[in-house]
Amino acid sequence: MIFDVDEIPEEGLQFELQEDKNHFKIDQEDTRLDDSVRVSGRLDRLEDEIYLNGNVQTVLIVLCARCLEPVRQEIKGKVSARFVPKNPTQEWEPESEIHSSEIETECYTGHHINLTQTVHDQILLEVPQICLCSEDCKGLCGQCGINLNNDSCECLLEDDIDPRLAGLKDLKERLQ
Repeated sequence: MIFDVDEIPEEGLQFELQEDKNHFKIDQEDTRLDDSVRVSGRLDRLEDEIYLNGNVQTVLIVLCARCLEPVRQEIKGKVSARFVPKNPTQEWEPESEIHSSEIETECYTGHHINLTQTVHDQILLEVPQICLCSEDCKGLCGQCGINLNNDSCECLLEDDIDPRLAGLKDLKERLQ
């Protein structure tokens, strides 16, 4: 996913790439790539600044938020970034304020830009905060940990009330 800046014409460069899932190193306990990553888009050049606008598509395996079973999650999202040459004299200031125009700005050195990190980050940003195997997922038993979608258990969850909340249970019963 490396492009030579000098080979991007003034009218821009359309591209379509497919990269193996191992190229992106997304292999965490709760999220991993299950398919190759397809990226298509356009690179535009304005002097030494490069603008990326495109789409990313792949499939992730994530864990269900309720029962912890693996779920296939299709990822389709937009990816955009501005690449500017790195200024070797400019130093990073840890207390400096970031402007909204700098959020999607990345630096490159030499005459090459690498889209790998930008695409990697966008894939992870596209993962929903809560993934479910199904809308009616029953989850895990809070006592024994059994997957309630596959089996039932004999745990009596309502009888095991935290003593600190017993007053609320009494109040509930009086209000009924």
